[in-house]
Amino acid sequence: MFELLLPLFEVLLIETPIYFEFSKKKNLFTFSLLILLNIISNLTFNLIYINNHYSLIILIVGEIIVFLLEGILLSLILKSKRFIVLSLIANGLSLGMGLLINYFIETYNLYLGNFVLAFAILALVYITIRYALLLIKLKVDKGKIRENN
Repeated sequence: MFELLLPLFEVLLIETPIYFEFSKKKNLFTFSLLILLNIISNLTFNLIYINNHYSLIILIVGEIIVFLLEGILLSLILKSKRFIVLSLIANGLSLGMGLLINYFIETYNLYLGNFVLAFAILALVYITIRYALLLIKLKVDKGKIRENN
């Protein structure tokens, strides 16, 4: 279970902010789409990776597929080619961070659950703050529309 949760929370903490903060459209739809896409792609990839006994080939091919799929889907849905570059950056950073975390866990025989908890808390804090700010912006924008009418 922890083998699925750590990468998921890590991706939500690293990739979602990269995609969102560098996107032109900062709204609830974009934010929700990014979270949902990261959850689906991460869980799917990691189930395949774990079921193939952590194969290096699956890791490399899977990461390339995820990078391409996320970049292309986001570019098409959000109508911005910048997501292909952002996908490369976001997936590269989360892969690098994941490999580094795994190295420390294995080298120093650290408990995986501690990392899961830390990343879960940080991801939840980011998502909650960002969501709240988007809701506030939405209410302010609706107020401006009402004032103009």
